[in-house]
Amino acid sequence: LSKRDLQSVRAAVGFKNLINPQAQDYKRLNMERITSPNLQEELLLNTPGLLRTPIGRNGKQATVGYAPEVWESWE
Repeated sequence: LSKRDLQSVRAAVGFKNLINPQAQDYKRLNMERITSPNLQEELLLNTPGLLRTPIGRNGKQATVGYAPEVWESWE
């Protein structure tokens, strides 16, 4: 994701919902200890394995994780 895309998805789903705590990089980077929002965002931009996927987008709406019931309601 680009920085602008990340910010758009974050606005729709919330920052904590973007992060996959089961990812190997999550533990390796000690994400639970990083409190700076700017550093967290930078790590997400540079380490896409930290993101929960799939990321679905429909205009300003977005989902993270598998959500076919939501996607079906989008026009």
